[in-house]
Amino acid sequence: MNAIRHAVIAALAVGVVFTRTASAQAPGGDDRVLAEVAGRSIRAADFASLLTAERARAVGERRLDAFTSSAKTQLLDNLVSDARLARAARERKLDERPDVRQRIEMLVDSYLAQVLLADVASGAPTDPTSVRRYYDEHLDAFKAGGRVRARHIIVKTEAEAVAIRGKLLRHADFASLADEHNVDSTRGKGGELGWIKRGVMMPAFEQAVFALRVAEVGPVVQTPYGFHVAQVEEIEPARPRPFEDVRADIERRIAAERVAAFKARLATEQPVKVNAAVLSSIR
Repeated sequence: MNAIRHAVIAALAVGVVFTRTASAQAPGGDDRVLAEVAGRSIRAADFASLLTAERARAVGERRLDAFTSSAKTQLLDNLVSDARLARAARERKLDERPDVRQRIEMLVDSYLAQVLLADVASGAPTDPTSVRRYYDEHLDAFKAGGRVRARHIIVKTEAEAVAIRGKLLRHADFASLADEHNVDSTRGKGGELGWIKRGVMMPAFEQAVFALRVAEVGPVVQTPYGFHVAQVEEIEPARPRPFEDVRADIERRIAAERVAAFKARLATEQPVKVNAAVLSSIR
């Protein structure tokens, strides 16, 4: 659905680049006329805006072609072609067909919706006091994940792992048992895994390790590599990331929350009625 939305918005954006005459100017920006065709004018500012959007998409897709001189020429060629075709379509009165009018209204709605949301987001506070207050009120959202220094014993069978865990609970030496039984590269290293961050290890193993206290022997955990018994040697708790490191993220969050609240209010004020029977009949 996002791909469809982007295509719709892009199609409308191409259309609004054109003005009826060379003298018709939108407020602000570079009002120089870049090109004239089919009774339309292309403003330099509007062309630059479309080029910037295309380059942003290219960056997201890790493409460099949008930054070449030929990319500008191609974009202009596309706009000129669309202007010619649109004029021919109007001459045939295709814009008066009910289905075309409906589609145009949908394009306008989609574009206006994006413009409105951008306008709402732009009103979000970015002053240092407001942003800092948000940070202080949502510290948990900006904590680094923390890490633990752990070691493990890994064997091929559950029965062997259970037996080893029993020995550990009776205060057997962890490193010695790891060097004797481990079936991975930590054998001979006392089972040392070093510092572990969240999101690195297998989920079941990670969940067990991060639930342990220092020196506590964990339960037997199975992963595709075998059966583990772990022990945490040191815990570095999660700490809030420095304010300056997350300031830009906070500003985005504030803007996103402002947009979400605005959309929620509109949903309350303008409830939708959906014909479920019609929806289910569409294939």
